[in-house]
Amino acid sequence: MSVNREVCAEVPCDPVCLTKDKHTLKSLRANGAGDDSHLVHVRMDGFFAAVEQVMRPKLSGRPVLVADGVVVSASYEAKFFGIKVGMAVADALSFCPSTMVLAGRYDRYAEYAERVRAIAEMFTPVVDADAYHGFYLDFGGSQRICQDFPGTLRRLQLEILKHTGLSASVGAGRTRVVAAIASRIEQPRGIRIVAWGTEETFLGALPVEALDSIGVVDAAKLRECGISTMAELRRVPLASLEAAYGEAPGRQIWKNSRGIDVRGAFPSTAVRSSLSSPSLSREICVEGGAENAETLGSLTEYVCRRISSALTATNRRARTIGLRIRYIDQFSGSQTVRLGVPSNQDRDLLPAVLGLLKVLFTRRVAVQAVEVIAGGLFSVSASDLYLNSRSLIAAGTA
Repeated sequence: MSVNREVCAEVPCDPVCLTKDKHTLKSLRANGAGDDSHLVHVRMDGFFAAVEQVMRPKLSGRPVLVADGVVVSASYEAKFFGIKVGMAVADALSFCPSTMVLAGRYDRYAEYAERVRAIAEMFTPVVDADAYHGFYLDFGGSQRICQDFPGTLRRLQLEILKHTGLSASVGAGRTRVVAAIASRIEQPRGIRIVAWGTEETFLGALPVEALDSIGVVDAAKLRECGISTMAELRRVPLASLEAAYGEAPGRQIWKNSRGIDVRGAFPSTAVRSSLSSPSLSREICVEGGAENAETLGSLTEYVCRRISSALTATNRRARTIGLRIRYIDQFSGSQTVRLGVPSNQDRDLLPAVLGLLKVLFTRRVAVQAVEVIAGGLFSVSASDLYLNSRSLIAAGTA
């Protein structure tokens, strides 16, 4: 099926003025944030399909798929019919014949993802991308938040909707995993703040599928073993989970079911700025894994374009570019190359990254995650750009 492209007018992001108050943290506890519920997760579900609906208004409210032989992204309306990511397009159409199937435009998706990040950074400078197009925000110790914490999160939602046309669900808690679960169960467009001390009650009754670290297949296997809720999952010994899923994944499931993050807390801005070898990375996880080379190439392109967009927005260039892929059986491979000339442009980064993909993707096993890492970053001032342009002009006329 074909659909005429209709692009919405894009509104630039305006600065957001947020309340400053010396009693901010005390006010947060009094206004619903809890003693330590300062970690926030912004979830952009069905992201590629949602961006297509924004750019093509006639598709709003209709089932939409972004596909490349298999379903890469499905809108809320498509998921209502039982369509899932990773499903063959023919199978998806058997569920809903009227579904619109579109080829991906990954440069536009990357642009929208980084616009969401820019909006989030107007609320707090500590923003970290997740592997599913969303972001983690840390409001701990920040003076740039309203006294009304739930109101701040609603403003965040509204700013994203206003400037991108995209809906987001938002969760908050004292750990990343709790915030992510809260945003997941509030899809679409909801907000959930899990107050400090209520995590066990909150998590216990939830189905095992609420964990991002558990895929559809793994959840089905757990249910076959009589484990359907998070409370039941917490009763499974760590050794049993490590034996069933591998040491690292098993430990992650064990910790996440208890609301414990596997990774540490956000590094402070001061620590980040003092890193001797600054780098920037973006990652995407593929639900169920992907083993089609064309699909992996498209997803890698998307992640690379996000890197390029982020570097360009901050006037930085990279000296190296690297790729890491993780297979569904947890085997991983990575490689880094040095760029001939430091750059932040797609035309320089993308060929190098796609070349690395050809080198690394050598197994007939589905790939679960793709990560692109730009290293050796340095800032480029306006005067540097001016001098470089003068040099190019001189070289061209010599």
